[in-house]
Amino acid sequence: MAETVNMLGRAGRPNQDTIGEGYFLVPAEKKSLPTYRKFTKNVKKRAVEQVESQIPRNLTNTQQFILSTAARYKGIERDDLIGAYNDSLWGFEKPLEPPMLSGDDLFKRVEQVLEPQPSVKIRAKTASVSGNILRAKGGSRGYGISISETRSQCSCPAFQYSGYRSCKHIKQLQFE
Repeated sequence: MAETVNMLGRAGRPNQDTIGEGYFLVPAEKKSLPTYRKFTKNVKKRAVEQVESQIPRNLTNTQQFILSTAARYKGIERDDLIGAYNDSLWGFEKPLEPPMLSGDDLFKRVEQVLEPQPSVKIRAKTASVSGNILRAKGGSRGYGISISETRSQCSCPAFQYSGYRSCKHIKQLQFE
């Protein structure tokens, strides 16, 4: 929601527009929750607390941002993702400048940050997207891996033993 508030705030530019309009949608099942009601009431009163981007707080938020951007563009290219990033509060706080965006070294820099251990391979031609769920098979035994906006799952024993936290198969699929 913080990203939405940022966009609402930018709808009317200071010293340029006297009024700005914006719309945000809240899922029906969440609109009755106290935190959402309070938030909506504060937005209407223009009394929103300090806003900061929640996207970079964890990998799930970042993944959700990328997947939702891909869904919005019906496929995604680097320039689309970078444009969406720079238009978000996250990008406003830390914009990507042109020198960082160009050159062959960009992909190497991103891979160095995100690349998991090379021990896991996602099987070729097993990745598919159905709705908002990405599915694939990976590892030496072809474990089933699925990633969505709300959760990740893997059929490997490590995923179950770790208390259903991300395993190396999920991390590899997120990377690829």
